[in-house]
Amino acid sequence: MILALSSALYIPGFVAFIFTLIVLIDAATKPDEQWERAGKNKVGWIIALAIGLVFGCVGLVAGIIYLAAVRPSLTAAAY
Repeated sequence: MILALSSALYIPGFVAFIFTLIVLIDAATKPDEQWERAGKNKVGWIIALAIGLVFGCVGLVAGIIYLAAVRPSLTAAAY
């Protein structure tokens, strides 16, 4: 019982790590020109998301902000 409970506590951290990693890969693969047209700072977001990989809650919050505010601007700047 104790082993199952302690294992279950790792799941949210693992999910936050994978989420942040996916968002980081998405941000890193966008072309520099797209970031410039959107008026966003690619290096700053890559650094914030990379730091978020180490600190789960920071990565979760940064990833949500990226998906809600930055990614739509980048998508609009692609066309």
